Amino acid sequence: MISGRPVIHGLTPVERIYGDGARMNCDLGSNTYPILEERSLGLVNLTEMTCHVCRQADQRLETRRIGCI
Repeated sequence: MISGRPVIHGLTPVERIYGDGARMNCDLGSNTYPILEERSLGLVNLTEMTCHVCRQADQRLETRRIGCI
């Protein structure tokens, strides 16, 4: 946490976006995730703690709640 604010980052692809209050990894592996069907691009809404996810394999758009650890 920097100055009382959480750090939002990518770099390490994950299947789901989770936050623990100090940091949130938002990398859904749009170009690097090893399972092609799981490659996704996400748009995060921090106010509602939701994520709009576009799955590249089938161009499906879904809305997910962001989990908290």
